[in-house]
Amino acid sequence: IPSIDKVVALVQHSQAKRDKDIRPTKLEQKAEELYSQLMTLQRLEEGESITTVPSVDENAPWQSPLMTADSVQRTAFSKDFETLLQLYSQGNFQGFNQAVGQWQEKVSAVVSPATRMRISLEKYYYDIQPFEWSWILYLLAFVLLAFFASTPPHPAPLPLRGRGLGEGVIRFMGTLSISLAILFHTAGIVLRVIILARPPVSNMYESMIYMNWILMVFAVIFAVARKTSLPLSVGSLISALVMLYAHLLPLDSSMDVLVPVLRSNYWLTIHVMTIVSSYGAFGLAMALGHRHLFLSARRKFTPQTETDSAQLIYRVMQLGIFLVGVGTVLGGVWANESWGRFWGWDPKETWALITFLGYLVIVLARHAKWLDNFGLAVGSVLGFLLVLMTWYGVNFVLGRGLHSYGFGSGGIVWIIYYLVFEALFLGWAIFSKLKTVRKNDF
Repeated sequence: IPSIDKVVALVQHSQAKRDKDIRPTKLEQKAEELYSQLMTLQRLEEGESITTVPSVDENAPWQSPLMTADSVQRTAFSKDFETLLQLYSQGNFQGFNQAVGQWQEKVSAVVSPATRMRISLEKYYYDIQPFEWSWILYLLAFVLLAFFASTPPHPAPLPLRGRGLGEGVIRFMGTLSISLAILFHTAGIVLRVIILARPPVSNMYESMIYMNWILMVFAVIFAVARKTSLPLSVGSLISALVMLYAHLLPLDSSMDVLVPVLRSNYWLTIHVMTIVSSYGAFGLAMALGHRHLFLSARRKFTPQTETDSAQLIYRVMQLGIFLVGVGTVLGGVWANESWGRFWGWDPKETWALITFLGYLVIVLARHAKWLDNFGLAVGSVLGFLLVLMTWYGVNFVLGRGLHSYGFGSGGIVWIIYYLVFEALFLGWAIFSKLKTVRKNDF
C-alpha cells in the first residue's frame, strides 16, 4: 500500500504535467483518483462535506452543522444533527425519519421561498426517479413499436392505424409507453434545470441524459414529418441503452455547482447544448444505420423501403452536421471570451473538428453517389465512433487539454464492450451483404 506522501508526490507530478498539456501516466491517474477518495473521506470525517445548514446570504454556499461559523446556528443545528446521527446508529429509523422531517421544517423556516421551493423540488426529483422510469418505458416502447416498424410496403403513418383490433391495441400501448417515457424524461430535465438554475449539460452524466432526450425530440419530428414510427422505435431502444450506460459508467449524477469556466450560462446554453444536440442527431442516425444493416443482411428490404431508410439516415446526418458545425464555431467564440483565443488545437476542439469533417465526407460521398444505401448505413455507424472519441475519449482516455472540468476516469470496459459489439455486428453485416451479392452474381 503506497504511503500518503508517495500519493501526494504523484499527484503533484501529474498536475505539473497537466499544466504543460502532457498526459499523466496510468499510475499518476490512479494516484489522483486515490487522493480524491482520501480527501472525500477526510471531508466526511471532519463534517466539511455535509453541507445541510443554509447560509444567511442566499448566494453563499451552505455550511456543515459541525462547522457553522454562526454560534447560534451552530448550537441549534449541531445538536439536531448529532441527534440524527445517534438515532441512525441505534437503528431507530422511525425516529430518524421523524427527526429528518423536523430538520426540514427548521431549514425551511430560515431560507427564502425560492430556496424552499428548490428544496421541495429536489426531494420530489429523488422520490419519483424520472430517468429510471424513462429507460424502462423506452425499452417497453421499442418492444411494442418494433412490431410495426419492420418495413411494411408503406410505413404505417401517424396517427395510429391498425389492420386489426389486436394490432391497434399494441400500437396504442407502444405510443402510450413512449409518450410516458418522454414525459418522465422531460420532467427530470426540467426539474434539474429549476433546481440548479442552469442548463443540465455541465458534466458527462447530464450531457448523456440531454443527448438522448434531444434524440427523442428529433425522432418525434422525423416520425411526424415522414408519417412512420421507425424513428420512434429505434430511438426508444438507443435512448434506453444510453440511459443504462449513464448509470453503468462511473459518472457523478449529483447536482453540484458549476466550476468557474462554466458559469457563463449564455455560452453554456448556446455552445454546449448545440454540440450535445448534434450528438443526439448522430445517435439517431447510428441507430437507424444499425436497423438498415440488420434488415439488409436478412434481405427484408424492398427496393422502395431500402431507399426510404437510407434517405432518412441521410437527412438525420445532415441535421447533425449542421449542429456540430455551428456548435464548434460558437465554442470558438466562448473560448475567445474565456481563454483569449478562438482556436488553439485543444484535444476537444480538434476532435470536434474531426467529427464534423468525418461526417461531412460521408454526406458528400453519398451526394456524389460514391456510397450506396448500404455504405451510407455503415458510415452512420462508423461515424458515431468519432462522436464517442470526442465525447468520451478526450475526457476519459486522453485526459488532457483546457477542458479539464470534464475529465474523468473509468468505464473503459463498457466502451470496449461497445466497440467489440460494433466490430462483430459490422463484420456480420458486411459478410452477409457480400454473400448476397455473390449469390446474385451466380
